[in-house]
Amino acid sequence: MFKILVAVLAMTTLAACASLPNPLDAPTRQTLFVKDVSVAWSFDDAKQGVKPEYVAYKEDAQKRLKTAVATAFATSPAGAEGVAFKIDVKAFSCATTGCQVKTDVAVVRMSDGKELGVYKDVMGIQAASGGGLLGVLIQAMVKPDVVGIMSNNYALVLHARFDAKT
Repeated sequence: MFKILVAVLAMTTLAACASLPNPLDAPTRQTLFVKDVSVAWSFDDAKQGVKPEYVAYKEDAQKRLKTAVATAFATSPAGAEGVAFKIDVKAFSCATTGCQVKTDVAVVRMSDGKELGVYKDVMGIQAASGGGLLGVLIQAMVKPDVVGIMSNNYALVLHARFDAKT
């Protein structure tokens, strides 16, 4: 059952990549390079903020999302116009068994501060093992780098959305 849920989540994420329109046309994207990445938390997570483990995951996610996106876009695209990716976190949950983030990403031209487009509902997911309850328990004991895996997944999804033809 859990494998089916993970497969459905993965397909939904990929379908969202393919079905959402690209806010930037191809000629514009080819003129850009990503000069800066910032992460802001816009949703109210005050109730979670009292939990030390949540705060640790959140702080780690802020740094790791920024690094993963900057790394993913370090050489592509390679135009001459610098832009900033302003990542606005709209939802976040994380535990030893998995991590998920949902954001909007504004692409802002550095030279004049003009917003060129916004990628809506960009998701990053790291789900628990597909090994059933035993797999979840083992994963909870092993404590894989759920934030790192989710951040890298997020950067790949954002790049796929950026590269999409339409």
